[in-house]
Amino acid sequence: MSLTHYHSLDELQPIPYFSGKIKVKVSRRCNLSQQGGGLTIILIDEREKRMHAWIPSQLINKFSNHLLVGETYEMRNFLVTPFTAKYKCLEAHKRIVITQLTRVTTLPPFERVLQDEVFHFTHFYALMENYFQDSHCIDVVGILHKRKRLRSLTNKRNEEQTYLDLVLSNTVTQVKVRLWEEIALQCNIALNNTSLQHVQQVILILSTGRMIKDKYTGEITIYDSPVSKFYINHDMGIVRTLRARFLGFHGV
Repeated sequence: MSLTHYHSLDELQPIPYFSGKIKVKVSRRCNLSQQGGGLTIILIDEREKRMHAWIPSQLINKFSNHLLVGETYEMRNFLVTPFTAKYKCLEAHKRIVITQLTRVTTLPPFERVLQDEVFHFTHFYALMENYFQDSHCIDVVGILHKRKRLRSLTNKRNEEQTYLDLVLSNTVTQVKVRLWEEIALQCNIALNNTSLQHVQQVILILSTGRMIKDKYTGEITIYDSPVSKFYINHDMGIVRTLRARFLGFHGV
C-alpha cells in the first residue's frame, strides 16, 4: 500500500498552481473543437469524486499518450481554474488545466483506482423542479420504456444525421432521450444484441447528457454530448433497485 498522500478531487480549489499530488483514473476523453482543439478528459479518484481536465491543443502531443482511458496516474503541478462554460461535462464550476510543468506518472496495477466510472444521477422528478438550463451535463438512469427505430434527417448544412429516440421510465415518471450519430448507432446495436439475449428489463444509463427544455411545450429531453457514454444493465445498486421496482410494479 502506498504511503504517498494524495488529495481528493473535491479538495481542489481554483489556485494559480497546485503542487500537491492526486491519484486519478482516466474514465473518458474527447476532442472538443469549441475548446480550441484541446483534449477533454474526465478523471475519477478513489473517493468516487470526478473532475473535468483539459489539455490545450499545443500540449496534446506531449500528454495524450500518457493519459489513456482506464489507466491510473499520479499527477502534480497543474492549474485548477474556474469553469463556467455551457454544458460543462460535470456540475463542478472548476477544472484541471494541464500545463508544460505538469508531471504525470503511470501507477502500477496494485496502485490503480478500482472503479471505472463514477455517476451522479439526477432523479426524474427533479428534472423540472431543478431545471438548470445549459449549466452542465447530467447522468440519468431508467428502464427502457420505448425505443423508436433509427432515423435520419438532413440538417441546415445539407448533412445527413442519424438519431435514435428512447423513453426511459422509473415506473412513475418518464423522460425522453435522443442520441445522435455515432452514439445512436452504438446504442442501437447494443440494444439489438440485448434483444437477442432475451433480456426482459433493459435498464439504460446515459452519462453526461444535455438536458434541453422545449420553449413551447416545456417538455424536457436528454440529448447526448460529445463526452456522453451509455451503459446497458450495468452492474450497480441503482440498476438492481430499478429492476426490483419494475418486477414489483408488474407483480412478477
